[in-house]
Formats: sequence, C-alpha cells, structure tokens
Amino acid sequence: MPYISLFVIFADDFQRGIITQNSNPIFINDASPDLYEKLENANSENEISIFVNGIFDIVVDDPKVIRREAQKTDEQSDDFSYLYSFYQVGPMRR
Repeated sequence: MPYISLFVIFADDFQRGIITQNSNPIFINDASPDLYEKLENANSENEISIFVNGIFDIVVDDPKVIRREAQKTDEQSDDFSYLYSFYQVGPMRR
C-alpha cells in the first residue's frame, strides 16, 4: 500500500531565517517505493497530484517539499492549509 511520511518545521527555524513563514512548507520525509519513484520526478513541469490519507488532494512539484504555491485550485489550497494545521497541533512536530 502506498504511504507518505510528512513533517513541518516551526517558529524557531523561521526566526533563524532558514525558511520563510509565508511558505509554510510541508516536508516529505519518506514514501513507499512506488510513490517515491513518482515524487522523484516531480518538478514545475511535472506536477504530481497525491491524496494524503485519502482526504487531502495535494500537488507536489518538488521531490522533498510540498509547497502552498504549487496548489492549483482553491480546494487544493484549502487542503494544504488543513494538512499544515493538522501538523501544527499533531504528533509529528519537529
């Protein structure tokens, strides 16, 4: 069965300037071999649409990061926000 492991980075990294708060990236930590192969080919010309937990429709245009800016529809942008919010309060905080 396909799987993906994700995480986000929070305030202390924003303060150090490692990433900007506006981007709120979700990082890809791991994926099943079949999904990993698809993600490895993701770029701005080859965007990959994935369903996270069968709920969130997310566009990936980078093999290691899910970016808010890559989402094409309002629904995808909302799904990105919901998923990011889940990680803000969820167990996968880093």
